[in-house]
Amino acid sequence: MRVITTTTALLFALQASAQAGYMSEYTDAAGDIATGNGNLDIVSAMVSHTDSSLTISMTVADLNADWGKYMVLIDTGILGGDDSNPWGRDISLGEGIDIDFGLGAWLDGGGGTTGLMTWDSMGGWGLAYDVEQSIDWDNDTVSWTIDGAFLDQYINSSEGYGGFEFDIVSTGGGDNDPAIDIMGGEGTQGGWESGSTMTDMFTYNLPAPGALALLGLAGLAGRRRRRH
Repeated sequence: MRVITTTTALLFALQASAQAGYMSEYTDAAGDIATGNGNLDIVSAMVSHTDSSLTISMTVADLNADWGKYMVLIDTGILGGDDSNPWGRDISLGEGIDIDFGLGAWLDGGGGTTGLMTWDSMGGWGLAYDVEQSIDWDNDTVSWTIDGAFLDQYINSSEGYGGFEFDIVSTGGGDNDPAIDIMGGEGTQGGWESGSTMTDMFTYNLPAPGALALLGLAGLAGRRRRRH
């Protein structure tokens, strides 16, 4: 009879996790928008990574229209960042929040993305990494896959701290449109005629292998105030 010890079982679990990658789930209240656009009402997100890619998936209340604009805003803590966003939307960032990467995406006309853009210290946003977008209409989900070079250079590098902070917002197509929904604890925004404010961000951690085993492969997803 083959006996599997606790240590062996953990090693098997760790190996399986390394092959499958790592995933965390985040949630947002449904119906917390001032407009009736279910396609802009963000209700959850999943973030996962493997050795070769990072994937961020956003689920909305009802992906019922062939339009919608979304941004994923990221702070790696390395580049310093800025309090603006790649599309210049009317979104104020709370004290201590700076963004050094941003991804813009749209559903119109079959959908597309800006790619993952980075803040240039000279004063502008420029393309940093290509992004692949997929749309799952049946499950109201839009996913973005970013090349793993982003993780290698900015998250797992000697300067990176093994994770990053992020938020996801929905908006419209106008240059000065606000965020209709900001995922998380900001509360209901004012709608199309008002500005919007982001007050905190989510954290995605890339755990060390030992941490996965000790936690029984539990997720490290969480929301916290800024570390600044």
